[in-house]
Amino acid sequence: MPGARGVRHRGSAGPDAGGSALRFERYEVHTAWARSRGQRERSGPGDLDLVVLGARTWVRLVVKGDLAALLPLWVPDEHVLVLRGPGRELREQAHRFVSRAAGRAALGSLRSHWDRATVRRGRGRPGYVPRPAAHALRAGLQGLDLLRTGSLRLPVPEPDLSELCAVRAGTTPLREVRARVAEVEADLERACRTADVPAGPDRVWLQDWLSRSSAEFWRS
Repeated sequence: MPGARGVRHRGSAGPDAGGSALRFERYEVHTAWARSRGQRERSGPGDLDLVVLGARTWVRLVVKGDLAALLPLWVPDEHVLVLRGPGRELREQAHRFVSRAAGRAALGSLRSHWDRATVRRGRGRPGYVPRPAAHALRAGLQGLDLLRTGSLRLPVPEPDLSELCAVRAGTTPLREVRARVAEVEADLERACRTADVPAGPDRVWLQDWLSRSSAEFWRS
């Protein structure tokens, strides 16, 4: 329930012509947060990480090219538990979301995670954290995959998957990780300029989908 440990809800209530309305934005359940460290606790094996987005919130994210929001469009069928009409239509029209905007969002995610991976510790001493380094590399590789293939392959294909696991485990030397991240960053920058994909997602189709699916939901 909202307010309980391990649960986070975001939305706002406000009046409309018919009375009161609630604009739902986001609902999260992370079982790791119920432990002693709260939201600082990292998820581990057996933990549940559930994120539910309101349709308008999801649309805002995919218009910006957010890779995490785009991932459900390409989840293999055998891993999809519930799929109704609006979601099925989105997956069938996933090509409409492949754009250079998604590549630029992946590039921003790569740089943001890499900054966190190479933080400065006390007295200005350099530090290195493998987990965000793996996230930086993953963002870059998935951005490239999307621009080159027109989809996000899940799970991440080999040999990239083994490479990411080694970086996350901290077994890859920092100099090699730094060189690989720089290589992927340069490739992604180039792809964002040259990829034969639209500048952004099909906003006209997306707005039509949002209007139709919202109307159908309230009629039902």
